[in-house]
Amino acid sequence: MKKSIYYILFFLILSFKLFAEINNSGNKSSEKSDQTHNLYFGPEFLYSHFKVEEDFRKFSSNGFYGGLRVRYEFLKPWIFYYGTDLFASYGIIDLKLTAFDQEVYHDRESEGFGNIDVRLGYPLVNRATFVPFLGLGEYFNFKIGSGRIVHIEYFYISGGYRFRYDISPKFRIGQDSKFFNVISTTLKENFSEIRYHETDFWGCEVALPFIWLFSKSWSFQFEPYFLKLNFSSKENLFGGRLLFGYHF
Repeated sequence: MKKSIYYILFFLILSFKLFAEINNSGNKSSEKSDQTHNLYFGPEFLYSHFKVEEDFRKFSSNGFYGGLRVRYEFLKPWIFYYGTDLFASYGIIDLKLTAFDQEVYHDRESEGFGNIDVRLGYPLVNRATFVPFLGLGEYFNFKIGSGRIVHIEYFYISGGYRFRYDISPKFRIGQDSKFFNVISTTLKENFSEIRYHETDFWGCEVALPFIWLFSKSWSFQFEPYFLKLNFSSKENLFGGRLLFGYHF
């Protein structure tokens, strides 16, 4: 636990260099102090890909999720940043097992996937907006099939940054990075019996928001992202968010 916090703090110190470089050129950021409250909402889509090969056996799991994300951010330049995200989705996963290139198992199951995330940071706002933050949260996954419900929870602590840069008065780009250390992972079958408890592995989420500013109060952003729940796993998740923003 203590070692994980040291790694996250070290990453945040290094990430200040990004803000220093961008801050030397360009125009003032439009993320001003008179719009401290920012509410975002919209659909989100996610593709999950997992494949593993052992000798003559191959197993793959692929599926699409669709859901809704709600985000709130409080940003007071040079004073305080708070952000929270709520995301829930539903999908159908295709499972396939082959042995000696012959299919021995093929099935589909329903799954739910979601995230709760809370962040606290310090916003540096000048020609760009750069917010290093620390946070905590949980990813959760429901698997429904064969008369049972499997519930997996990944509780984590995190560190990262939120970066925004105005290309023009009506268009803004960004880059968000979150590195997290999962300190508790539990699996429950039918919400009761705990089958395993695993801790201390790392993952990351990297997003590239493209933001169009329609007015002082409204915006829209397309936010493609990559999610890796466990660096030692072969599962990769790719997603995209379509978020409407209300600023006040």
